[in-house]
Amino acid sequence: MKPIFISALFAVLLAFSANAQQRRQGPEQECATRLSPEAAALYQQQTEPQFQKFLRQFPNGYTAGRAALLQVPVQIHIVRRSDGTGGIAETTIWNEFENFIKPYYTASNLDFVFCNATHYINSDAYYNISGDAEGDAMSAANNVPNVLNIYFVNDPDGACGWARFTSDLPVDYIVIANGCADNQSTVAHEIGHYFDLFHTHETAFGVECPDGSNCGSAGDLLCDTPADPDVSGMVNGSCVYTGNATACGGQAYAPDPTNIMSYSVKSCRTFFSPQQIAKIAFTSLVGRSYLDYNCTPVNDVCSGAFPLVCGQTTSVDISSATAVDNPGIFCGTNSDGSEPGVWYVIEGTGDVITVSSCNAGTDYDSKIQVFSGSCGSLSCEAGNDDFGGCGLSAQVEFCTEVGVDYYVYLFGFNGNVGRAELSVSCTTFPAPWESANVGSTGAGNNYDYTCDDKYHISAGSVNNNLNSDNLATIGQQLCGDFEITVLVEGITPNGYAGLLARESNSSGSKMVGMYTNRSNMVRWESRTVTNGNKGVNFFSRPAPYWLRLKRQGNWFYGYYSYNGINFSIVTAQQVALSNCLEAGMAAFTNIPGATATAVFSNVSVGGGSPLIVLPPTEVEQAGLERQGSNIALFPNPARDVVTLSFSELQFGEAGNTSSKPQFGGTLRLRNELGQLLEERRLDEPTERMDWDVNSLNPGLYFIEVQREGQATQVLRFVKAE
Repeated sequence: MKPIFISALFAVLLAFSANAQQRRQGPEQECATRLSPEAAALYQQQTEPQFQKFLRQFPNGYTAGRAALLQVPVQIHIVRRSDGTGGIAETTIWNEFENFIKPYYTASNLDFVFCNATHYINSDAYYNISGDAEGDAMSAANNVPNVLNIYFVNDPDGACGWARFTSDLPVDYIVIANGCADNQSTVAHEIGHYFDLFHTHETAFGVECPDGSNCGSAGDLLCDTPADPDVSGMVNGSCVYTGNATACGGQAYAPDPTNIMSYSVKSCRTFFSPQQIAKIAFTSLVGRSYLDYNCTPVNDVCSGAFPLVCGQTTSVDISSATAVDNPGIFCGTNSDGSEPGVWYVIEGTGDVITVSSCNAGTDYDSKIQVFSGSCGSLSCEAGNDDFGGCGLSAQVEFCTEVGVDYYVYLFGFNGNVGRAELSVSCTTFPAPWESANVGSTGAGNNYDYTCDDKYHISAGSVNNNLNSDNLATIGQQLCGDFEITVLVEGITPNGYAGLLARESNSSGSKMVGMYTNRSNMVRWESRTVTNGNKGVNFFSRPAPYWLRLKRQGNWFYGYYSYNGINFSIVTAQQVALSNCLEAGMAAFTNIPGATATAVFSNVSVGGGSPLIVLPPTEVEQAGLERQGSNIALFPNPARDVVTLSFSELQFGEAGNTSSKPQFGGTLRLRNELGQLLEERRLDEPTERMDWDVNSLNPGLYFIEVQREGQATQVLRFVKAE
């Protein structure tokens, strides 16, 4: 934090220091920070008027974002026994700051940056300390100037900790008991004292009346924190005050058990009032203005990497980072060795992990690289610069193995530096895939994804009922036309595995599904009416290891392949389903109590607009001709010849009763990719036309019928084997 001096007030604070002898409580006390009556009187006389002037500048409360976050440099000191045993873990401290301290203090425009490596003090003399004299001696021997020095000891005088007010300068430190370092609020509480916040039950200025009538001259001197009788032992597990204390002629207290500066249950303390936030900001700009952020972050090097955990969001400013440990290689994106950056590490959980700077708190052109291995021997996993939809921010997704460390390097394009908000999320599957149970899970459904890009389902769902579905699925939402292809690598003999498309994951949803048990059998299911019975058909097909489900409008086509290259049609069905469907992989068992295990790989999804935009002409299901249709195509599917029959309703002249309808136009045969295979011109009247399709490969085809001045009609047919 850059120094901002207000000389007159700073002089007052130094004078105040001479009179501010703090007294410590005895053993088993929550906080040993105390303000003497003499120090309180001088504070109220000299400093409080300056703070009130500051408050008047912000009548609606001090709000974050008025300026860039001030970086408070922090030096961590961990005290161990003389033989090096004992002491708190670094990660415990880092996690407390990332998860609680930083969020609490952001509203005051403060951030905290760990400077230099953690300092270990191996000393029996300081492992347990008693009172000011020992704490002052410890800090005098070990303090780093112009930073917030925090000492973590085994037992600080039987309390959770204490802090020095600005009145104690040049004595300047915080001490925390190891056993209180990760309770969500003790460290935040003591840092509050460090920035001159008093207890909400403070009495050095006088007892505050519960009605707040003397709030500006008693209690903590803040009028937006309710009077507090000292709520120790008077707050229940639901964070509700249960006491009945009174003051000022019988007035009943109504304290705030969530205030961080109270003696409430530690997990309940999550709140700073607006005036407390303003007080912290005021002190950071005045009494603690010497805190100068000019230190190199601890995680400037790989060996100092800060730990990340799933679900965490951390903020960092890399302005003082160096490029001393820049990887200097291409890993998803380039790092040339000159860009400053910081390191993080996360242990693999077997999940797919996403690390992203694509957040509101990122203000520079950021890049991310991810490596596995160990510092000095790293292997590239992933990297990104300018993730789609995130502007100049980066995001990487990578698969992890349990117990493997993954190192994340955060840096900037072309040496850019600034603030980043880095978030971590862990999911079982790569986005946008998600698991979902449809209907009953039977013996239970389980899902997994492995780093060899394989999806695993253990399905206890028994799918034997026609009126409802019981399935284990891994799917995503797809809208419009789409195509899904998958290799069913394995399915136990008691089950089926395949592809589906459903309107919802309710058991009676309209749907289509195609499944294989890796024998010569393909199972096709469909439900055309919500909560109605489904139809189930079986098709004999050799080696149906690969499956493909394709949607075009309300037509659904099933294909199979033994090698993933040459696909043949299984069947096609028209089912009126919603535009957006839950589509993907599914498995089920045929035997109650016996799970079926399926393995899927080579999963590919195509969607969006079709390659050829077909006119919205409705086409009927195989072999059916709707009343009033102008063209009929049969047989469908066809092996050798398809026949087109032209009705006089469309092609005859108005009122024409001739048995020979007039037709002149163009017919085009296209494959399923929209590629033109053959074109025919009909200039003579005809009732029907035969088209030889014997030489076509099995699959889906379209015949366009076009006549000048009329809408093009499109007919679909399937070329069978």
